[in-house]
Formats: sequence, structure tokens, C-alpha cells
Amino acid sequence: MEIANLEKERRTFANRLVVVSALLGLSIATNLVLSFQVMNASRIVLVPTLPASAALDVNGRVSKEYLEQLSLDMAWLFCNRTTNTANYLETQAQGLIDPTVYEGIRLQLAKESRAALDNHQTQSFSPSDIYVDPGSLYSEVRGQLQITAGNQVLDTQDKVFAMRFTKHGSQVLLFSIKDIDPKDSKGEKLKPAVPGTEE
Repeated sequence: MEIANLEKERRTFANRLVVVSALLGLSIATNLVLSFQVMNASRIVLVPTLPASAALDVNGRVSKEYLEQLSLDMAWLFCNRTTNTANYLETQAQGLIDPTVYEGIRLQLAKESRAALDNHQTQSFSPSDIYVDPGSLYSEVRGQLQITAGNQVLDTQDKVFAMRFTKHGSQVLLFSIKDIDPKDSKGEKLKPAVPGTEE
């Protein structure tokens, strides 16, 4: 009787082992097939938001589209700040700013970051319009800057940030970024009048 029970348990164990082994083999085969399909079906290409070098045309000029995207990225990087992004901003800025003016801009950024940290403030910038002049490597980004402390909105302002760039080989680097009066905006003067607003 005891031998019969042992034999019965051995058969049950052997059957379970066969079923589990078959399921494991099926799972491995399915994972291999899926991994080959995923590997062949798509490739993920990571493109940095702020490129290190510009695509120049045959005459060595920077395209309008490139300068526009670079200007929007710079506005996002410099104008969207929290108390936690100071180090990120400084690290990113080092490779994007002309070396001849880097130290001055870095000191200004550090001063602004310290003031924001002391007051527990964050700022966000929402661009609404852009003007670029690729010939002179100049751009203006217009938008709304909002300053908050916690959930409280402290200030909302319409801003225009003017940027000048320099070209070093195939690199386009930021030379200056300034908050300018909207009346001094070159982009505003060059835009066609909106119908019905002529004086």
C-alpha cells in the first residue's frame, strides 16, 4: 500500500513536471519570437533636444527652421525654472553658450536661481510667437511668463526675449538673451498688420 502511494505520488509529480516544463518552454519560445519581431519592427532613435551643431546650407548659413527650433529650446531652457533645475540649467548651458560670454551669463543665472530658491518661486514660459533672422543669427520669442510660489500665482507678464547667436564652425552658440520691451521688438515691426486694426 505504501509503495502504491509512493508510485502514485511519483507519477503525479512527473506529470506536473512535464506540464510545467512544457509551459516554460512555450513561454521562452514565445518571448524569443516577440523579441525578434520587436527588434526588427522598430528602432528607437534618441535625438537630443538641443543639438550640439547646426546643419548648414552650402553657403554656410543656418536655416530659418533650425534657428527657430534652437530659439524655442533656449527660451524653454532659460525661462522655465524651478528650485530643482538650477544644476541642470548650468550643466546644459555650458555647451550652448559662447565661451566668451559664458561666465557672465552663468553668474546671472546663478543669481536668479538663488533668488528663486530663497523665495521658493518657480517660473514657466509659454511661447506664443517667434521671429528669426538667420542672416544676423538673431531671434525673438514672445510669450507669457508666469511666476508662482507653491499653488499661488504671483505674477503673469507678457515678455519678449531677444537672442543673439554666434557661429563657431558648425556650432551655433548663444551669445546673449535679453528681456526686451515689446515696443523694441524687430519681429513686431516686420509682421503684417492684422486686417481691421489699421489706423
